[in-house]
Amino acid sequence: MERLTVKSKSGVIGFAPGTLVKLIKDQGETLLVQSEDTKFEVRGDQLTNDLDLAHLLGRQDAQSQQALAQAMQERMDRYRAETEKKNQLSAQQLRELESKYAAGPTPQPNYKSPLEREAYHEKASHWPS
Repeated sequence: MERLTVKSKSGVIGFAPGTLVKLIKDQGETLLVQSEDTKFEVRGDQLTNDLDLAHLLGRQDAQSQQALAQAMQERMDRYRAETEKKNQLSAQQLRELESKYAAGPTPQPNYKSPLEREAYHEKASHWPS
């Protein structure tokens, strides 16, 4: 038994294993059934008339859905914790930069052009003649 999805005028409806349905018509290879206000076709092997099995399947599906929701919540909690840690680090780095720049202007170099620094400032050639 498996979860079924049915397309409707308003979207998609999902039916969990163990959902109670009413047989409307046996169409040979498929059965026309109804659950609440929704009619849909299913194969015969997708249904059971064993109520104990239906309840068991419903409980198992609910447990698996709950386990999935719990796993997703734990993953989201880890993500939020990691994000908060990164945000705190970023805030700390921002405070450090703000205090660095609040201390005063950055000292300006003693040269007018980048070519005047280090080896480029020399006027004499060092190439062998």
